[in-house]
Amino acid sequence: DNSVDTSILMFVLHHTNNQKELIQEAARVSKKFVIIGEDVIRTKFDKLMAALHLNTSPWTKGNDSFHSEFKCVKMFKNLNLELVKTVQIPRLTYPIYPIVRNIYILRSVESENPARTLLQRAS
Repeated sequence: DNSVDTSILMFVLHHTNNQKELIQEAARVSKKFVIIGEDVIRTKFDKLMAALHLNTSPWTKGNDSFHSEFKCVKMFKNLNLELVKTVQIPRLTYPIYPIVRNIYILRSVESENPARTLLQRAS
């Protein structure tokens, strides 16, 4: 617990089947912040590009893959993470993969963090 100042998860959530658990673990070990970078689905074109990405990627495909910005923010809130700031990477930053990407800077709500609460109960 609290072994690092900041945990960083950059564009990996869509490759895992355990997104919430991965975020909880990052929050548990972080003293200050969790930084998450992820592709954001806004349009049908984004869904198409995301599907193309997953189906041509050499890495695993998560069952719950990509989310809208609203769904990401809701998931963070449900995990008792405060959204400090969102930084948007514009769609055409990488013309070969034109999808909006967001960097979310999150802070653990210490007293209510479910990852810490569960671990404390287990101890």
